[in-house]
Amino acid sequence: MILELVKSDPGITMKEISEKCNVSVKTIKRDIEELRSAGKLRREGGRKKGNWVAV
Repeated sequence: MILELVKSDPGITMKEISEKCNVSVKTIKRDIEELRSAGKLRREGGRKKGNWVAV
């Protein structure tokens, strides 16, 4: 679900993802870290103005 949200809106925040998935931000942070470690997701740019890229 996270990858689908990122593909549809690369500028989405972790808070917005957590609200759409009905889970905590901490859960989203953990899931995103797992996706990054697996090479399925990366961040381009800074924390505030950057975008997520699904690989």
